[in-house]
Amino acid sequence: MSLIRPDEETASVFNHMDVRLAVSIGVFVDAKSPAEVLKVIVEHTGAEMAQLDTWNGGRAAPLAVHDCPAEVSRVLSEEIPHDRFFGRHLLAAESACLSDDPGLGFGSSAYFRECFGPAGVAAGVAMALHDMSGRLAGLLYLASTRPGHFGERHRVLFGTLMPVLARAAAPPAPSAELIPRGYAASRIRGDLVETTEFRQPAKVADDPHIRELARRFARHSVPYLQFLWPSEDGWFDVVLVRETGDWQATIVACRPTDLPWRLTHREIEVLTTLAAGATNRQIASTLSISERTAMTHVENILQKLSAPGRTAAAVRAVREGIIVPSADPASPGSLERLLGPYLTGR
Repeated sequence: MSLIRPDEETASVFNHMDVRLAVSIGVFVDAKSPAEVLKVIVEHTGAEMAQLDTWNGGRAAPLAVHDCPAEVSRVLSEEIPHDRFFGRHLLAAESACLSDDPGLGFGSSAYFRECFGPAGVAAGVAMALHDMSGRLAGLLYLASTRPGHFGERHRVLFGTLMPVLARAAAPPAPSAELIPRGYAASRIRGDLVETTEFRQPAKVADDPHIRELARRFARHSVPYLQFLWPSEDGWFDVVLVRETGDWQATIVACRPTDLPWRLTHREIEVLTTLAAGATNRQIASTLSISERTAMTHVENILQKLSAPGRTAAAVRAVREGIIVPSADPASPGSLERLLGPYLTGR
């Protein structure tokens, strides 16, 4: 299997801000408003217009719109997906489509002459969002007034993000539904640890570091976070869920687990730091190891996860909870650094 070499000095199409975007999207995908997902994408890519549509019953409908004129938004939802040429090409594509793709001819189309050109669009990206089962969940459109603004890097990046972006079209689940079946659970509100209905108390809620993580988590708008946690009784799979309607409370749920994918404790630490957007040099400095050792750990992680590169590994780490966050806000593995600058405080 061919892997992208994890050395950041090599010619990978990704940069470290792409990793941060991927992680942030992976977290925000369960947020209440798809507008937050679109905002993160717009800020990262420099897009000047953007739209996220849901797909239901063979029709598209806007979920979130950023600076799209009304007619542009209407054409994106009502006409492009059903066009015999462009719609068929878009819905069948396995990755993002660029407006200047050879053979597409979008710049000479009637859509461009009559709608997108007059609106100032000079470059664009469009992608059909298919979930893990292959079902079409929605559509994502980005546009810029700068010719050539979008390139191969964006195609590969959004192709990597497709499964998690597809989730943005689905409504969020209530907090109780986000607690996995079979997990013990406690509610943490400030310094208080409370029991929850029909659940055994969560053992990890007695850990002061977990309580601090829960308090910090309650300050932000991210509704759900899964991670691993070491204890004297072994490893636990832990889930933090913001209590619906109570910004000060966090539900802590847990169950005993083994480290997944044959990963070692040290590799989990490396993966956590990588998911926070760290380079090999920064990983080495944080964990007091050599840069060569850090590179070797990253290579092993990519192989064990069957991940094609750092971005895919970072997305998987956060989505599957293969991280160990720190309660210390100054740590490279802190909650705030892991989830990035896209956390919104309460």
